[in-house]
Amino acid sequence: MLSMAKDARRVGLYGFGAAAHIVAQIARHEGHTVYAFTRPGDIRSQQLALSLGAVWAGGSDMAPPEELDAAVLSIR
Repeated sequence: MLSMAKDARRVGLYGFGAAAHIVAQIARHEGHTVYAFTRPGDIRSQQLALSLGAVWAGGSDMAPPEELDAAVLSIR
């Protein structure tokens, strides 16, 4: 699934919406550490991301606690 980021350990998912919750689960299954980025203040999506195995979830206006190796952007 994340073939372009296969060597990346820490992966950021930007735009945690309808598809990202599936990508997060696959990324975790493949051994990636997931950091989820939502709309600023979207606590519900952040809680969902954490419940699906993300180690951190925050607004897209925030910096993650660690440097990312790769990022997946969801653009509408």
